[in-house]
Amino acid sequence: MKQISFWHYLFLFCVLVGYYFIHPSMVCAQESPTLSFTPSSAEVDLAAGESVTVDVWVCNAVELNGFDITLTYDPAFIQLDSWEHGGFLTNLFEVTQVNDPGIFRLGVVQLAQPGKSGDGSLLKLTFNGVSLGQSSLTITQAVFADVGGNQTVPDFVGGSIIVFPPRFTLSGLITLQGQTAYDGIPFTLGLGQTYQYGPYSGVTGIQTDINLQLDKVVGDTYLVTTQQPRYLNLHEGLNLQLSVSSDVILPDLHLLGGNAVWTDNKIDIADVSVVGAWYHLDLASFGPDLGFHPDVNFDGVVNIQDLSVVAGNFDLTSAEVYVDWQP
Repeated sequence: MKQISFWHYLFLFCVLVGYYFIHPSMVCAQESPTLSFTPSSAEVDLAAGESVTVDVWVCNAVELNGFDITLTYDPAFIQLDSWEHGGFLTNLFEVTQVNDPGIFRLGVVQLAQPGKSGDGSLLKLTFNGVSLGQSSLTITQAVFADVGGNQTVPDFVGGSIIVFPPRFTLSGLITLQGQTAYDGIPFTLGLGQTYQYGPYSGVTGIQTDINLQLDKVVGDTYLVTTQQPRYLNLHEGLNLQLSVSSDVILPDLHLLGGNAVWTDNKIDIADVSVVGAWYHLDLASFGPDLGFHPDVNFDGVVNIQDLSVVAGNFDLTSAEVYVDWQP
């Protein structure tokens, strides 16, 4: 008989694990009847007017013929727009229903049907977002009844729905001193102060009018930085805060060059020294950038043009150069 290798076992294990996470019926690991929400954590985009449907899922039902379930949510963040039966039970008669903001109760029983065992959806609940934040989904009470009138209290597993803030587009033009091509300039919005989304990072393109665009930026306040080697950058110390509450077009930003040691965001004798030390030398042996580079104008050689750039901007700092630039 041909032996199965370790890798075959590993492949089969991965397939089973993947199936476990993809199919709701496979999450029923407990042997006792259990109620949970599928998906357990859902998201709604408030700006897009999205809604989300969550199933109330039963695992390990035994001869289930009727149920009385009460669940709660936070109406400050979400509202129950609609509901329908999940299909696990059929030919249902409604005994009781409460559908008030923040609470939903439903009691039903099957008519002239055999009790149902196994796993499946009892309810489908569709929620809309009301305001930014997160609401828990909690089953506060549930009772199952079988065809013989016996009652069972299942285990409960809670869930949640996150309501996303509105999202917007940021665009702008960033140029470089001494360059005609402005693509590849790194730009970042830091972590949002209120909702903690981000950072959002991008690089400029080859366009000559608008060459930077960040999409789906959550409305919030962010710290703005650039990370262009060999140039004076917008750095965290400048504390440039951008408040995003609609689509944003940044003021044009022109980065000044000559910062051979660009990690310090100032042009001084250290930059002149780096350029002087590599003057007219072969840069092929220079290796990867380590926070400094003598070829400040990116033309592949170190010559009088590099010295001119450094000398022309000598003693400048990012704080001085960008003092009037406000996002």
